[in-house]
Amino acid sequence: MSIAESVDSQWKEAMRAARGQFEHDTLLHFGDLEAELSASLRTDVFTDLSQLGIIEATGKDAGPFLHALLTSDISAIADGQSVIAAWCTPKGQVITVLRVAHHEERYLLLLPADMTDAVARRLQLYVLRRSVTLKNRSADLCRLGVSGNGLPPLCATQRLPLPNEQGQVAQDGALTAIRLTGSCPRAIFIAEREPLQALWHRLFTLISPVTPQAWTMLDILAGIPMVTRATSEKYLPQVLNLHCLGGVSFNKGCYPGQEVIARLKFRGQLKRRLYLAFGEARALAAPGSAVYDDKDRIGEVLIASPHPEGMVLLAVLPLAYREGGAIFLHEPGGIPLRLQAMPYPLEEIS
Repeated sequence: MSIAESVDSQWKEAMRAARGQFEHDTLLHFGDLEAELSASLRTDVFTDLSQLGIIEATGKDAGPFLHALLTSDISAIADGQSVIAAWCTPKGQVITVLRVAHHEERYLLLLPADMTDAVARRLQLYVLRRSVTLKNRSADLCRLGVSGNGLPPLCATQRLPLPNEQGQVAQDGALTAIRLTGSCPRAIFIAEREPLQALWHRLFTLISPVTPQAWTMLDILAGIPMVTRATSEKYLPQVLNLHCLGGVSFNKGCYPGQEVIARLKFRGQLKRRLYLAFGEARALAAPGSAVYDDKDRIGEVLIASPHPEGMVLLAVLPLAYREGGAIFLHEPGGIPLRLQAMPYPLEEIS
């Protein structure tokens, strides 16, 4: 997946002025990829998030419309809240994973940029006569991610909106802030180019800009699944641990795939789930790359990122491998992978 797609030319120039290194429209890093990855694990940093797209849903029926399609209980999202959710096929396979942020009369859906156009067009088919307007805002709303233990005091001194609680959404003028869940304080700031470019310049005098791959690394370390075109419509939500992240409601009414998803919950037939793993090789694994034991293919990579120790990834594997066992990337005896504990409790289904 492209790290940054359709980057606005003036936004791109602001990053070039900060020593951003590009390949075509893809922001690679700011001069030292390994140093930026290391900094992201130990200090306060910020990054462009053009790897995320944004769909805006407005209108009096926007909430009920999303509630009828997504796995989370959208009707329960109060103004100023956000949740993780999935949109699934009628067979329960995840088309995409989204963060849904509700503020006043609109919902912002954040998802991988390579999925945004297709998802927006596909969602439009379900609008029918509902009072809902869907817009792909990826080209005119810029995104910044800020991470680190100093995030709350930084926002206080800079008078930036930052919700008090994880998952909350705040608005201050043109700037929207979404505080993410997880052990490391993180927030996404969204605005049109000019105010966010001004924020970029302010942050540049205070903390270090880092590669967008660092944000992907932090998402992976937080156990947050990212479904791209290569892995769309392959997995049930529980396989991606979405039920452990509050991304699946088993009490709401019908939505696409609900019967299959509920059957898995109540009959306890989960055979695979998402695992966190490290590999010492720096070469990245593309989504869908095969994972093997000493003989057979047993799973595949959902998403991977460089890490100071090599690479870190989320992979879908059989439950049997929670007890350990040698596993390898690409082929039997290939790049060894080390499984790590997930950073959240795993709700057992089987």
